[in-house]
Amino acid sequence: MEEFRAGDFFYPVDLLKTHRLLRRSERWTAAEFAAYQSTRLAALLRHCGAHVPFYEDLFRRTGVDSSAITAESARGVLAGLPLLEKEQVRHAPEAFVARNAQTYRPRAVSTSGTTGTPLTIYWDRGSNVMEFCSIQRLWRWAGVRIGHPFLDLRSRLLSRETPRARVEGRAVYLYNWKARGLEFSSDLMDDASFDEYAALLRRHRPRLVRGHPQAIQHLATLARRHGLDDWRPRAVTTASEALHAFQRQEIEAAWGVPVQDSYGLKEHNVFIAQCRDRSYHVSPEYGICEVLDDDGRPAAPGTEGWIVATGLHNYAQPLLRYNTQDRAVAGGNAVCACGRTLPMVDRLVGRIDDCLYTADGRRFSGLSFAFFDRRGVVKARIVQDRFDLATVELVATDAFDIAERAALLDALSRKVNHSLRFEIRPVETIEQPAGKYKFVVSRVSPSHQPAGTGRAD
Repeated sequence: MEEFRAGDFFYPVDLLKTHRLLRRSERWTAAEFAAYQSTRLAALLRHCGAHVPFYEDLFRRTGVDSSAITAESARGVLAGLPLLEKEQVRHAPEAFVARNAQTYRPRAVSTSGTTGTPLTIYWDRGSNVMEFCSIQRLWRWAGVRIGHPFLDLRSRLLSRETPRARVEGRAVYLYNWKARGLEFSSDLMDDASFDEYAALLRRHRPRLVRGHPQAIQHLATLARRHGLDDWRPRAVTTASEALHAFQRQEIEAAWGVPVQDSYGLKEHNVFIAQCRDRSYHVSPEYGICEVLDDDGRPAAPGTEGWIVATGLHNYAQPLLRYNTQDRAVAGGNAVCACGRTLPMVDRLVGRIDDCLYTADGRRFSGLSFAFFDRRGVVKARIVQDRFDLATVELVATDAFDIAERAALLDALSRKVNHSLRFEIRPVETIEQPAGKYKFVVSRVSPSHQPAGTGRAD
């Protein structure tokens, strides 16, 4: 998880204005949403044409006079732009950075992406404020507010040597006393260490559990197995991975609260979140979200398509009609039972990923974190055919040298608590089936293991 820095988000006036906007707008009419988006989009397009090298060149070649773009013409201009692919940003990120980017206080962040290919993007003041307020809106829907204690639970690299890590017995964790936030790595939680983690949960009593679905399901399973019935969260929100029906069922059975899933990008282009009635609401204030079929046309309601997103608040590095490479089932014009008039998608399809398994039934997810900031990695995929070994298929440049190779293997080994070996296999290319790319492909599972070799989560 990217390190939280209060300075990236703490703009009190902007936060207050955006918070008020998101409270009012969730019951706007379609015309009000359209007017808001068109006004924001027109200003962004004019900025792109004047300050962003990639779009200056694109508008010049296509005959678009960006200075003349108005709220009435903005949607037509956007619709005429080609889709922007991640490869374009990955190969020339600076071409998308505005020459006056420093005005917006940018911060470079790295993501491995769902395809395992490193990508450098920039957050700025406006996009950070909208991101923060959108997450807070999801929390409000869940019955949680700022100041309530929470647990952030993911599969992540965390050890006794991690800066700011706290250790109590076999439990290793982070704690932010200002935000009242605990942070666990699900990779370190098992039957042997659970009593120490349970003691932390009883002490801090987090009202919200948020994080990766597989990690939260793992905690729910351990809590039921060990009889942890004197603490349970009031709300659960998931992100970053596909939420499967069996995971939702197990989490809700353990704690008796609805799981509210969400979807967003580090690129700060789109945000989609579930209300308590389980509808997936798109945040039109955040950005323009298109669901397109393979021919680039709007997908019909009830059919699957690509999520194409245009963030409306990032002026440091605007990405217009950005192909997220994730997929969703397009929604119709129905209004949710919750009464909110925000547009909806029927279902999220993208971010399909496997776990790695060990012979004794342990599993590990979130392997992409090991690839963050690795030089020379073009694309990667992890394939597991045996319980003791996983192969890293890797497309790399000369920058991926001996030191980078050793660092990657070490990070992967620590990610799975040294429970299995990794081999790197250089390849020329990695094929990506449409909409179904899996960064981790495991061909083993606990159901395949010999009898008596351990538990299954």
